[in-house]
Order: sequence, then structure tokens, then C-alpha cells
Amino acid sequence: MSEYVDKASGIVDFIKGLNTKIEKEEYIYNIVREIQEKEDIELLLTLSEMLIIDDDYSSTKYAADLRMRLLYQLIDNTANKIDSTEDEEEKDDLYYNLYNYMWYFKWIIPEIPNSLAVSKEMIDSANDMMYFYYTNLNISLAMYYKSMMLQNIIMGQIEKAKENYKLWQESDSDAMNDCEACEVTEQVNYACFVGEYEEALFLAEPILAGKLSCAEVPHITYAPVLKSLVALGEYEKAKKLFPEAVEHVERDLDLVYAMIPDFIEVAVKLNDIEYAKQLAEKYKEEIFDTTEHMPQLRYFIATSPFDEESYECALELATLIDERNENNYYKEYLAKYTRKEPRKKITFK
Repeated sequence: MSEYVDKASGIVDFIKGLNTKIEKEEYIYNIVREIQEKEDIELLLTLSEMLIIDDDYSSTKYAADLRMRLLYQLIDNTANKIDSTEDEEEKDDLYYNLYNYMWYFKWIIPEIPNSLAVSKEMIDSANDMMYFYYTNLNISLAMYYKSMMLQNIIMGQIEKAKENYKLWQESDSDAMNDCEACEVTEQVNYACFVGEYEEALFLAEPILAGKLSCAEVPHITYAPVLKSLVALGEYEKAKKLFPEAVEHVERDLDLVYAMIPDFIEVAVKLNDIEYAKQLAEKYKEEIFDTTEHMPQLRYFIATSPFDEESYECALELATLIDERNENNYYKEYLAKYTRKEPRKKITFK
């Protein structure tokens, strides 16, 4: 086993030495494919564990579809070992590991649609896998429904988000649940998404007052709060909160690509185009340093009002993502935000 740990550690050290996140993600895709072709299962499992689970190595939040591939290897291999062993002590250890892997579903599944490389069928398959294991391990489906709701938000599926939010709230809690701060912040996120802006601000009060916090809270709470304030015409309150929001997010580069496009939008809606441009220029490199497409789309949408090239890129990418998601959410969002009529495809015969 130490042989595989040494090999995997060497690979991780090499990855850490690469300059950009894109380089790291592309290298991981390639090395995983190479290891699979060699059928070196133990090395693949050791590397997967290091990259998404081991705190000493997993310092970078890689693309969700990449993390899902690694998680699948760990879960599938462990499940097969459980089926094949008759040693009860070994089986108990394997079940312990399998249960531990279940935590990672709720941190990966919501973000899988971020990449256009992931088809609708692949998304559904990953969702089914989470449901299967949660059901068979007698884990409450609360976090499954919450994950579905968050995924619905990314995919612009409003009615499905409402259904899964209701199922989440009606499900029993268990040890797999997130902390109260994380639970409340996603309630805020949902309320903003479905247009319940006053409810979003009400739910956010204990977070903004510092009564609830976590590693990523209040950081990820600011965007839906600011968007809700702007939607309600509370511009002065939004302006007052804005610097605090940016300061918090700037402390964690893993959050920059997710939050800054929303902040650019808020600046535009507050008619502070100069600040929107500053944010766009300052964080463009970080936002585009990923193999995922959703952060890029959100950046293009956010910068469309003052950059025609961004608008064209946003329209093209929104069309592709909407087609995958089987709706028109992002094209309509772009049209409403830029006050431009949504374009239809033109076919030349």
C-alpha cells in the first residue's frame, strides 16, 4: 500500500507544481485515463482519495465532473469489495468507508451541470447513483433533495427547484445534514432564485448579524442578498453591504469564480459601471481558470451591458447550455438583464 501512496503523492506534488487550475484539471483527466488503461486500480483509488478527500492533498476545488469521476471509482470499488468479502470485520470497515464517501455527493452533485462536457444523461445518472446509495444505506433523503434543488438552480429549472425545496423541507434530518448556517444560506439562495426576495432577506438576517456562520458562510450568502436588495429597490442598503461582501469573497479564491459574476451584475444594476469593469478586469483570469463553462457564462452575462463581445459569447454559450438543460432560462435571463430581445436561431438553406 505504501508503494501506491508514494506514487500518488508524487503525482499530487507534480499537480501542485502546475501553474493554473486548467492545467491541473487537464493533467488529472489525462493521468486518470492513463492509469485506467493500465488497470492499476489501487493507484487510481489512492489518487482519487487524495484529490477529493484527504485534507493534506485536496487543497484545490477541482471541476465537479472531475471530482464525480473520482468519487465514482471509490464508491464502485468499495461496493464491489463489500459484495465479494465474507469477512465481517473487513465488511464493517468497508461500510464505514462507503458511508464516509456519501458526504461528497452533496458537495459534488449540485455543481455537475457546470460543465457542458456533462450531458443531461450523465447528470441524471449521477443523481440516480446518489439516490440509490442514500436509499440503500438508510440515509435521509434530505440532502439528496437539497442537492437536486441546488442543481435545479444552476440549470434554471424553476418548477423542479420548487418541488425539491418542498421535499427537502419535509424530509427528516440525520447526521448527513449540513450545519444550520449552510442550511439557511441555501434557503436564502432558493428564495432569491424563485423571486421571493423579501423572504430571502428575512432568512438571511441571522447570517448577516453574525449569529450563524461557517467556512463559506456568510461569503456565499452575500450574492442572493445583494440581488434581492436590488430587486426590491433597496439600492442604498445594497451599496452599504457591497464592500463587506467583496471583502469576504476575496479571502477565498475558490469562491471568486462563483461569486464575482453576481457582484458584477449587482454593480451594473446599481449603475456603477466603472466598479463593474474593475471587478471584471481584476478577476477575469481566476474566473476563466477552470474547465467548467458555467462560471464563464455568468461572467459573459454579467459583463454584457458594457462589452458587446461578452454579449455575443454569452448568447452563444447560453444557447448551448439551455439546449443541454432543455429550457430557455439563460437566454431569457440574458435578454432581461441586457434589455435586448432574445434572438432566434437562423438557418441558412
